[in-house]
Amino acid sequence: MSQESKIIGQGIWGEAAQQLISGDVLTGQVTSTTTQATAVAITADITVFATVASTGAAILPAGGAADILVMNGQATNALIVFPPVGGTINGGSANASYSQAVSKCARYVTADGLNWYAMISA
Repeated sequence: MSQESKIIGQGIWGEAAQQLISGDVLTGQVTSTTTQATAVAITADITVFATVASTGAAILPAGGAADILVMNGQATNALIVFPPVGGTINGGSANASYSQAVSKCARYVTADGLNWYAMISA
């Protein structure tokens, strides 16, 4: 059963159901920081970075299960993505960053809000 069918089955219809499925979108993000402590917080379900300075960084949220899409769209530099403090990305070392290449889209997923896995577009 699709997510849309499950949501509609709960009495939520039309555009409201579509919004719940796709989530919120934040475009035009800019980052120029370089550390986990000063990284731009990823707060939306879908985040598009328009400007990434060399060694520009973003940080994934802490909390429960999540599925977040991050696009390093029209930026000219790789985006450094940090897990939340104490977390990992792709089973790496705690607090280690992950480099998301220019023009790549990544889906970051977590079951516990601390340990994340990145699936990168081709």
